[in-house]
Amino acid sequence: MAKKVLVLGAGMVSGPCVDYLLRNHYDVTVVSAVQTDLERTSFLCPSAKVFLLNIAQETSKLKDIVSQHDVVISILPAYLHPQVIQCCISCKKSLIHASYEDDIIRAAHDSAKAAGITILSEVGLDPGIDHLLAMDCIDSIHEQGGQVTSYVSLCGGLPAPECSNGPLRYKFSWYPKGMFISAMKKAKFIRDQKVVEVPEGHIFDRPNIVDGLLQDCQLEDIPNRNSTEYMKMYNIQSANTIYRGTLRYKGFSIGMQALISLGLTNSDVVSQLLPDSSNITWRELVCILGGIPQNSSQITVRNWMQTNLELSETQLKIITDLGILGNEEVPKLNTPLDALCAHLAKELAYGKNSNHVR
Repeated sequence: MAKKVLVLGAGMVSGPCVDYLLRNHYDVTVVSAVQTDLERTSFLCPSAKVFLLNIAQETSKLKDIVSQHDVVISILPAYLHPQVIQCCISCKKSLIHASYEDDIIRAAHDSAKAAGITILSEVGLDPGIDHLLAMDCIDSIHEQGGQVTSYVSLCGGLPAPECSNGPLRYKFSWYPKGMFISAMKKAKFIRDQKVVEVPEGHIFDRPNIVDGLLQDCQLEDIPNRNSTEYMKMYNIQSANTIYRGTLRYKGFSIGMQALISLGLTNSDVVSQLLPDSSNITWRELVCILGGIPQNSSQITVRNWMQTNLELSETQLKIITDLGILGNEEVPKLNTPLDALCAHLAKELAYGKNSNHVR
């Protein structure tokens, strides 16, 4: 009898995962709170079972479904993992996910061990495959009697250069909210034996320029979370520099700075974005967030951005090209961040003929 795998989440990353499991003869059920995502999953992977469920609000139903499967794979946002973990422990079902291991997951270690299950974290590209490559290299050095004096890891899924001509020079193969949540965190690394800390929301202020990795392309290297914890994890106490960074094309950071400056990455509820509120345009939302008259013209808003936010012409072009100064209606998803993520998932999606860097 085929093993039963429960996949939580039916977003952009889910499809390839479900397809892989089905091709390897697993019995797969996909759960999501988004009906359109489930419909897409059924179209792409007709052999998969699908189930509409709001995991955040229907824990008892989630337990019922988890109990009927052999293993759970979560592709949900990290903030939902605490209740998923508790559910898996209660049902004694192992859990696999790609999010960073945090204090909440570590705190569940003893309970998971007592339940006889495994919680396998960081099973993705970054974090995930980068760990495997790092340890393969580091272990090889140690086995030959050497020491690691500097560890620098740069990683990032990028569109091919010929497909990178959008406003942010980036396309999303995963839901944008995960990137924005990560981008708003502080970063910490070691450079020449000195600990460097970057405050929350400021990782895009001074990106390093990277030449030579892609022909005729300049890339940016943006600090990625807390690199210092890998000194012990990787057993590289001899290293004077420990740094993990994210790669993007040059120009990405100034675009992100502009979005942050406008308040569009704010996760607080805005009354004008509640489901029962009147429709507003992106330009009107910018006015509301900036505290200027809601009926301001595009020229007035641009002048305000230059004067009050000190945005450059390049940043203004990025904002304009993203449609943020236009008359398109904003998705009413409660917060500026959620509205922005839905907008960018549509505007900066990979098209049929778009490719990744290979």
